[in-house]
Amino acid sequence: MASSHTAVLLMAYGSPNRLEDVEAYFTDIRGGRAPSHEAVEELTARYRRVGLPTPLLAVSMELGRELERLLNIDPPDDRMYTVHLGMKHWAPRIATAIDEIVDSGADHVIAIVLAPHFSTISTGGYRRQVDQALAAARGGAPIPSLDFVESWHELDGYLGAVADNVRMVRAEFANPEEVVAVFTAHSLPARILDEGDPYQEQLLRTSELVAGRAGIEQSPRDLLRHRHRGEGKGRSARYRVAAHADAQC
Repeated sequence: MASSHTAVLLMAYGSPNRLEDVEAYFTDIRGGRAPSHEAVEELTARYRRVGLPTPLLAVSMELGRELERLLNIDPPDDRMYTVHLGMKHWAPRIATAIDEIVDSGADHVIAIVLAPHFSTISTGGYRRQVDQALAAARGGAPIPSLDFVESWHELDGYLGAVADNVRMVRAEFANPEEVVAVFTAHSLPARILDEGDPYQEQLLRTSELVAGRAGIEQSPRDLLRHRHRGEGKGRSARYRVAAHADAQC
């Protein structure tokens, strides 16, 4: 069984389960650097308005169960498939999921971030956690081979699902052809553009493909919006993006 077992690792950002967890969660996001009391209070207030736990964990777990069911009902090959879930900044951790995979005897891992677009800062952080967890796998068990899906921003099913949602919402208006669609995305520091990061171009490509399928005539490249995010004390970055409705990075 071990020689024909593929484990699929789904990964998402993670979110706290209780308001009491917000400070530890925020510290984890900051790489272990404790946030100020004021910053913790601000983030706690936001989560208080949203409500905890957020749907992220439950939705991700349900996605994993359904994917595992479908892979084993109609497998792409003669292998057994199991699906595991790991969060970047909260439980269940990526390292915990890797331990489960190694203990299961899987000989191959397919790792997928539940956000379609690649960035060195975001996607690269997931990859580092996976590599570190595999290197530290417990018990001296054989380490499975790894395929890491870096991006899936042009995947046909994904584009079709987003375009269908856009069409359905536009159809609710009296004059759908007059509705302006605005594509937005999670912001990242402007310096990634100088480093050749593909994040912005992938966002624009997805937006254009979704717009075309949804019947939106104006190019998303004409709808670039500016977002600001600090890159250190007293500094802020302006980053032009056009994007999509996305899973959490």
